Amino acid sequence: MAHVHDGSSEADALLAHATLGKIVITGLSLGVLHVVSGPDHLSALVALSSGRSWQAFTLGAQWGIGHSLGILCIAVICVSLGHELELGAFRDACHYVVGVFLVLLGGWTMYHAKIEYDLQTQPPPCNKWSDVQCQDASYRLIPRSGAVDEQDDDGASFTRKLATMWTRHDSDAVGRVQTSSSVCVGLVHGAAGPGGVLGVLPAVAMHHATHAAVYLAAFCVSTIVCMGAFAALYGELTRRSGQQSPLLALRIALLSSALSIGVGVLWILLQATGSLNDVFGHDHHT
Repeated sequence: MAHVHDGSSEADALLAHATLGKIVITGLSLGVLHVVSGPDHLSALVALSSGRSWQAFTLGAQWGIGHSLGILCIAVICVSLGHELELGAFRDACHYVVGVFLVLLGGWTMYHAKIEYDLQTQPPPCNKWSDVQCQDASYRLIPRSGAVDEQDDDGASFTRKLATMWTRHDSDAVGRVQTSSSVCVGLVHGAAGPGGVLGVLPAVAMHHATHAAVYLAAFCVSTIVCMGAFAALYGELTRRSGQQSPLLALRIALLSSALSIGVGVLWILLQATGSLNDVFGHDHHT
């Protein structure tokens, strides 16, 4: 059973009697600290935003929204149950879910990066009537004047339309998967992640519901904006770097995916050995 005590630390005790201005500043600061100190957050955002320009801000913000909702749920339940909450098995299961998600996200991103690379590097379609091999000689069929250009234009136009339709359909599907996975897994990790204590404990230690609500709002807003900003910055930097060549874009995507997979595997191993909170957690009572 996890116990959350009033005044569990000197910092919490001071925050409980702080002014609203100090509470807002503290919430914003701890929200930023929570994001930049979480390798699970950063590795997931790296995989999601790789090569996606400033538009990746939306993905980061969606992860932050899900994460904040998870933290808010735990904070409300803690207060409702008199600052006591049974977390053991639920938290352990959620840690495994987060680790598996990071691995799957890395693999999924790697797969789509390879598909995009193949599409960009495939040779242009050839006209099957352009050359005819006959025994030892090669003959070129020459249609009536103007027919070649018209046929090539029609073929190229059809190919471009087909590629555009495929790319749009694939992008829409990828976007839906990214949105749902960002929010859902952010929610799970926010509810059970070791770093979420930065959002829960100070709020629970406060004696006034208004102060707790203000702190949680500041913490969540800071988390959402910071995650979105990181995703947008990384997405834009990797997009510009990848414009130099399709191969470089592929390598950046593979490296980003490998980071997500590596952190996911490490997350699972640390949870299995019972040392996850010791490595990435915070000092709290369990």
